[in-house]
Amino acid sequence: MAKHFRASITWVHTWAGLLFCWVLYFMFATGTLGYFDSEIDIWMQPELYQQNNTHHQSIRHHLLTGTTWLAHHAADANTWSIYPPNHRETPYLRVVARFAKDQNGESVTIDQRLDPQTGQVLKSRETGGGQALYQMHYFLHYLPKHFAYRLVGLFTFVLLLTLVSGVIIHKNIFKDFFTFRAHKRKRAWLDMHNLLSVSTLPFQLMISYSGLIFVISLWMPLIGVGSYGFDINAFKTAAKEMSQPRHIAASQQQRVAPLALDAAIATAKNQLGSAHIGSMQIRHPGDRQASIIIYKHLDTPSRYRENMVFDGLSGTLLQHNQTHKGMPMAVHDTF
Repeated sequence: MAKHFRASITWVHTWAGLLFCWVLYFMFATGTLGYFDSEIDIWMQPELYQQNNTHHQSIRHHLLTGTTWLAHHAADANTWSIYPPNHRETPYLRVVARFAKDQNGESVTIDQRLDPQTGQVLKSRETGGGQALYQMHYFLHYLPKHFAYRLVGLFTFVLLLTLVSGVIIHKNIFKDFFTFRAHKRKRAWLDMHNLLSVSTLPFQLMISYSGLIFVISLWMPLIGVGSYGFDINAFKTAAKEMSQPRHIAASQQQRVAPLALDAAIATAKNQLGSAHIGSMQIRHPGDRQASIIIYKHLDTPSRYRENMVFDGLSGTLLQHNQTHKGMPMAVHDTF
């Protein structure tokens, strides 16, 4: 029985590896390069680095410059995001505006890099740079995003299956690890395969499993359910509420301005420190129910960021979210 089972698993291990390895290799290569996406951007778009002059500019100046540009070019957007140049992932002043979805479910996004002194868009050559490599890693860049997520997830699952089946079929896995028969040419290749596979096995298991839990709602929804005490109904209710508009904007006649940016930024600087402000988001700008969210710079393995929520018009602090919510999400973020 054991021999028959091991023979069946050998077939799975061999053909899964042969059929899927070409895309997996592409994902690994682009993922490795994508880790240096910001540095590759600077190398492929040097004019941006030459134009950019962020020295001696305060965090307040960057946030106000970005907000001013968005007010002129994306006044009707649902959300504004401003990323000051305070760490390697955002070496430039970056602004993003997201508009409401149209009847086809498509959403328009404006994403620009600005000169912090003039507020003008930085000009650069047409290239995807390191960001394109990074996107190729997890959704292959050129395919529809939702389809690519599922395809990449399928290939990642096959990788995990190949690794587990490889451990099963090698009943003497540790003995084979220390065996290398250089004088037997054909066998030497198999010995090298065993050596490289076993030595990198912990990394490969970690990278494939963490890839699967990255999009928890698609592949491992129980992680999200666990954050609600495994109450399925509570999780479904929360998911439904998250998919609905959180706020109905006021009519054009009721829209007001300006935003209380100075008050919000001053409070955030006092409590977070200006060096620790990572980004600012303004929801429903120009609306009487606008809100300002200032995020702390992300400097830990967790993807959760401490943030402060302000009333957009008065600058009053509404919430200061400091703690991570739920052990399942803490485990997920650590992976």
